Amino acid sequence: HSVLGRILGGNTHRAARKTSQGLLDFLEGNWKQSRKNLLKGANKSQMPLINYLAAARSSYELGAEEEAQELLHKAEKSAPDSELAVALTQARMQFRDKKYEQCLGTLARAKRVSPSHPVVLDLLRQVYETVQEWKPLLDLLPELKKNKILKKEELRLLELKIYKAKLEAATEKERLDIVWKKVPSALKKDSGLIATYAQGLSAVKADSESERLLRTSLDKNWDETLLRLYGL
Repeated sequence: HSVLGRILGGNTHRAARKTSQGLLDFLEGNWKQSRKNLLKGANKSQMPLINYLAAARSSYELGAEEEAQELLHKAEKSAPDSELAVALTQARMQFRDKKYEQCLGTLARAKRVSPSHPVVLDLLRQVYETVQEWKPLLDLLPELKKNKILKKEELRLLELKIYKAKLEAATEKERLDIVWKKVPSALKKDSGLIATYAQGLSAVKADSESERLLRTSLDKNWDETLLRLYGL
């Protein structure tokens, strides 16, 4: 029994050494060596989930995408509560590969597991912004604010970006006005957003309203961009 214990203990110790070295290789970006050591340490590791997740990422960095997916499946099987960690690892890979639709599906699964997880919310923000899905991004804003995913100024700039895009996409006056009414009052003071709305009004032949908006805005805040538009 003592001999068997020493053998098993030695195996565990070697596995721990391989895992530690594999994680160091991973942090250094030595993907080939990382994958090798992590997989050698996985069988006897007390937390094989970490080995498989890091090995999957290493395989992905080496261009072995199929192997990366196989290792993610092993990671999920190795621990009963690993769905979130696996999903986030997979979502990052899909985002880098520009597989945005698949990435959104993976993140939806992750959000069901952990609705307020900051990494899930921030990845969702990045994907929506990249593919210019403004409505779901706008719907996500309250959660981004509540969970302090972005700084106050970053949130304001993101909100401005969303409403600017929605105003630019409006090709009818009715739609243009609907979007403008939904703009928060604090953002309606932004000269860039006012300019976008004014240009939109002019584009749908509502020049008198555009002129009135610009004149009122210039009375409150002198701005060269708005002045140029007013001159036009």
